[in-house]
Amino acid sequence: MKSGFLDLLIGTTAWVVGKTALFGLATILGLLTGGAGLWAGTALGSGNFGFRAGDLPIFGYLTVVGAVLPQFLLMLIAGYRYVRSEEAGAREWLQLVALQAALLLICFALALPEGLLPQIVAWIVTGALFAGQVKIAARYSSFQLDRGVDALEKLKADNARRRLELNLKYGTVSSGADELGIFE
Repeated sequence: MKSGFLDLLIGTTAWVVGKTALFGLATILGLLTGGAGLWAGTALGSGNFGFRAGDLPIFGYLTVVGAVLPQFLLMLIAGYRYVRSEEAGAREWLQLVALQAALLLICFALALPEGLLPQIVAWIVTGALFAGQVKIAARYSSFQLDRGVDALEKLKADNARRRLELNLKYGTVSSGADELGIFE
């Protein structure tokens, strides 16, 4: 059956909207991961979270804009590449999460309390949360793989049963993929 222009348009639009939603989810998860690291570093430190700018209040706002702008621009470029790519799986999605979390930590590193310990704790907490996300993605991928293997085994068993039925009914002898050596 030939697909029409409308089917093609709907499929393409759904693909782009779905990839954009996945990018948004990766960005939010990266912000939460990096934010948890910043929170842990601030909770450990002896000061408050915030930029120590000059005497005028405008310096504080400019510092925040200077910290957010590079992060926004790099994530915009990464999002464009992610949505446009044809092979965007769990690995690329996790790279977006890691990029967002790392950019958040790098851009707001000066807002952490003084000292090296809050920086180290922020990076360790972010890394531990990201490692958990990688583990969850790996389990999901193995679940999908196991489900595919189970479906393939069921299909092979159904095909063998059908070949036996055809052999008994019509005397037809046919070979499966295993007999032909396709899956070796």
